[in-house]
Amino acid sequence: MTRQPSDRKTKGHIAAAAAAGIGIVALALVMAWYLISGFAAGPGSAGSGTAYDSGYDSGSTAYPGTTGWSAEEQQAAQQQAKANVQKTGTRDTKIVQIAAKQIGNIGVRKFWSWYGYPGRVEWCACFVSWCADQCGYISSGVIPKFSAVIEGANWFAERGRWSGRWYTPLPGDIIFFDWQQDGVCDHVGVVESCDGERIRTIEGNSLNMCRRKSYAVGSPVIYGYGVPKL
Repeated sequence: MTRQPSDRKTKGHIAAAAAAGIGIVALALVMAWYLISGFAAGPGSAGSGTAYDSGYDSGSTAYPGTTGWSAEEQQAAQQQAKANVQKTGTRDTKIVQIAAKQIGNIGVRKFWSWYGYPGRVEWCACFVSWCADQCGYISSGVIPKFSAVIEGANWFAERGRWSGRWYTPLPGDIIFFDWQQDGVCDHVGVVESCDGERIRTIEGNSLNMCRRKSYAVGSPVIYGYGVPKL
């Protein structure tokens, strides 16, 4: 009779120790994911956006289709998409082809080291600049070399090459994002295609890798577009 309370106490200690062990393992896994994903910035700083990922990738339904659009806005978007298809036939889309070849690359040092940084920075803008450089767009003044996202947006705006988020983009346009919707430009990528409803992009430093994503035309996380003369 005197052993039963002791046995229960021992079992309680064992259960507590097991729970603590599970908690430690879970914390270690979370920290490992955090570091691998690139959210923990390494040495150096470009002041160029953020590794924050909004989840608006190709599987997202947060802002699907034309939800919230008036009939007039939907019609205008469809007309713009048709016009864009016609324009794309003669448009230079080399930057899209260059960007597509980088898809799947993880934590890509070559983009920020090409820019001149000795250590890791948030490299979405470096990626866009590197792709533009491979096409000769920087030397020809079509797209600027920039590592700070807002500097790229300002460059297009100052030259009258800027469109707001309701614009239906063409392949090769540069898309800028405002994840927090606070008027601050956070991230940048390259438009691969647009069917009038969804925009497909290629982005660097998205979960610390180069990958395809998609968004609804007019999504509130879109800050606007740089529209190069291609």
